[in-house]
Amino acid sequence: MSSSIPFERYDEEFLSLTEQVTSKLRPLDPSTASSTSLPPTAEADADDLLKQMGLEARGVDDAAVKRDLLAKVRVCKTRLANLRDDYESAKNHIDRSSLGLNEDIELGGRNGSNNSGGGRNRTNGSKERLLSNTDTLQSQSDTLANARSIMAETEGV
Repeated sequence: MSSSIPFERYDEEFLSLTEQVTSKLRPLDPSTASSTSLPPTAEADADDLLKQMGLEARGVDDAAVKRDLLAKVRVCKTRLANLRDDYESAKNHIDRSSLGLNEDIELGGRNGSNNSGGGRNRTNGSKERLLSNTDTLQSQSDTLANARSIMAETEGV
């Protein structure tokens, strides 16, 4: 199977890219938040690699091999999506930490602090709602971008 050899190389390259992203995510904490971000080239390279893997898999004549290769592509797409989610989760945690929201939440909820600084709690509640709305909008934007890419990929086939 000469077709599986290039596909194995794609798989190895994808593994390398995901390891790069994972190693970049490990040190995420509030003290390094400003200098740490998801490597845009690694993410773009992984997207390109997944497209190439999909094309290669769809080009195989043997139905059983094709099915196996397409399953590998789906697994890789899921891994990349999980890495993106992990990054967004870490980034949101850092954003919330920088605003002091995580401490308020851990102390008893949105406005659960027992101190007399009611104005501060309202401000934190507003910040939390803004962050939540931003998360929702980003999620919707990501969904639309994913739908556009799938539509473009489908048109390309």
